[in-house]
Amino acid sequence: MPPRPAIISPKEPKRPQLPEKIPEKFKFKPSPLIPIFGLCSCFLGGYFTLIIPFLGIFLLFIFAFAFVLFLYFDRREQHQLYLTQKRIYSQNWQQYQDRKRVYQTAFAKFQQEKQDGQRLFAQWENDCKIAFSPMQAQLAKTVKPGHNNRPIRGQSEKEFESDLKRHFPGKIYVGKTLHNPQFDRGFSYTADFAYIDENRLHIDIEIDEPYAYQTRKPIHFIDCDRDRNHFFLSRGWIVIRFCEEQIVRYPGACCRAIAQVVFDIYGRPLPRQYSGLPLLPSFSRWTWKEADEMARGEYRQTYLHH
Repeated sequence: MPPRPAIISPKEPKRPQLPEKIPEKFKFKPSPLIPIFGLCSCFLGGYFTLIIPFLGIFLLFIFAFAFVLFLYFDRREQHQLYLTQKRIYSQNWQQYQDRKRVYQTAFAKFQQEKQDGQRLFAQWENDCKIAFSPMQAQLAKTVKPGHNNRPIRGQSEKEFESDLKRHFPGKIYVGKTLHNPQFDRGFSYTADFAYIDENRLHIDIEIDEPYAYQTRKPIHFIDCDRDRNHFFLSRGWIVIRFCEEQIVRYPGACCRAIAQVVFDIYGRPLPRQYSGLPLLPSFSRWTWKEADEMARGEYRQTYLHH
């Protein structure tokens, strides 16, 4: 599968905001205090006119002059504020025009990068279809498992099964068998766990103990499972083997290793749900002698009851 192109999604530039508009023409709005001042002036002037006519007329003249002066300064202040706002608006409008030109240039670049990314991704998808066709043909030749068996499993395998099914829902099966015609009485190989997805990818997941728990007989030592591995591989399966200590101590890391194999086959990056899991420490395959020494020292007890 062709590697997925490293496409960085361009960030769309932010459109500049229009400056807040102001009225095109100045409109005078008298202060609410002016009518109150006018009413009070008329009342006081009329009152004193009734008592002392000359004084009342004089006060009315003073109040009228003050009223006109009040209107003049109020209008002048509002007009000065309008001119200031107009000058600020003109500056903001000019800055908006400058930002708009920058935005148009950045947006054109964004559109071009977006189209380039879409074109590159479409090319990658097309390459994947071309590359995946032979893989689909190969996967179609994979020998499907036969009847289900009920293998005897230990507690560690039961616990690991729950981890597998949590990370690969609907793709983990137990007891899947492949018939081996070389053996009499219809002997079949049974996978410890079988990973089977919608593309017919079959993976035999094996758990290897260094020795049998009851008999202390060395098992799964170097070259011990060569024929079994070849049997599954020759029928289109992939074989992944973990030692028992790995699934007990690092079940999440084992699931990440399986996911890495699957997504490497499909040429896709490892999703975050798996990349966040720890890496799996490596363990060397033991010899018959080493397995025998582990059996004598009851090595399995050091991690099965940790």
